[in-house]
Amino acid sequence: MEGEGSVRLGVRRNDFDDCGKLASLGVTMKTVRRRSLAEVTADFVREGLETGRWNGRMPGVLKLAGLCGVSRQTMRAAMRILEVEGVIASAGVGRRRTVTGRSAVSASRTLRIGVLLREPLATEDPDQQTLFLELRRAIETAGHECQIAARSQNELGDNLGRIQRHMDEIRVDGWVVHAGSRELLEWGIASGVPMLALGGHARSLPMASTGADSIEAYRAAVRHLVGLGHHRIVLLAPHQFRHPEEMQVLKEYKAELEAQGIAPSSYHVPDWEETPEGLERELTSLFRITPPTALVVLKTKWAVGVLSFLARRRLRVPEDVSLVSWGHNSELAWHRPAMAHFTSDQELMVRRILRWIRGLAKGRPDHEFQPIPLTFVAAGTTGPAKG
Repeated sequence: MEGEGSVRLGVRRNDFDDCGKLASLGVTMKTVRRRSLAEVTADFVREGLETGRWNGRMPGVLKLAGLCGVSRQTMRAAMRILEVEGVIASAGVGRRRTVTGRSAVSASRTLRIGVLLREPLATEDPDQQTLFLELRRAIETAGHECQIAARSQNELGDNLGRIQRHMDEIRVDGWVVHAGSRELLEWGIASGVPMLALGGHARSLPMASTGADSIEAYRAAVRHLVGLGHHRIVLLAPHQFRHPEEMQVLKEYKAELEAQGIAPSSYHVPDWEETPEGLERELTSLFRITPPTALVVLKTKWAVGVLSFLARRRLRVPEDVSLVSWGHNSELAWHRPAMAHFTSDQELMVRRILRWIRGLAKGRPDHEFQPIPLTFVAAGTTGPAKG
């Protein structure tokens, strides 16, 4: 909400395809209505009002439409939604609307929201740390409390029983679960615990969720690398991508390899230990006999380890090995040549979570899946395959 550039406000309908298994858990399926662009736009403006961005007179429809990247017709419809809520008031034809002073959440209650992380905040990638700190700030600015659980899923050994007990010890009104397993998310649904999945194994589950829609971006990265002559492409992915079952994004990644004439195997998506020592062992093994010509690394801190390994082997990027990293944080921005990477708009994720919290506060939590587009950015660390 801080910048003046336009923003994308797209929404996608849920795709429920696991009804039989969920029915066995006592989950009742229901149809989720697709939200209109006017409603999503109203959310954006409402958040600005709640955080004090606008007071007194509102900007005109034309300026607001430009800010949100929507048509004037859509913005007028969004303004009518807010007028009905009593958040803003019309001052007559051709005159700017006024802020009534009535909070958009005045009919709701203050909530305490828990955040369960995949790994400790201190060891997360910088871009993920920024996301969670911004989420906490946004939740508190909206008048609620935010508590990040003292122990992460990794610290609890990904043991469902231990995770449940830890969550039960923390008194909150709802949970945001980062990169949760299918088992954990299904437990949340069956137990009735209000829960939003931020990434993880939430696809097809009837629950609120958001996260990077990465399938097309990964496919684009594969096509880009194959176009440069690469066939020995290795993806270093998190453990939860592979266990306890393969995530759909990994299946689609392998399907794209196959479509490009590459028979996917454990070489292309190795199962490795996510520690500095484990990364060193995996890279040593990979480069022993048939070294990869391209590495796709899904955490920026792993990219640092990869760069260190390659430097010690006197392997150049991209002359000897092409490299694609997950994000492009302030540290990697200093790398030359510029790092090829994936990127998404984290602000959209935060706004999606705030919308779920508003509904929860009013007793009307949604169960929508809103993916946030992930984009592959080709840059200087990818080049023609050697030899």
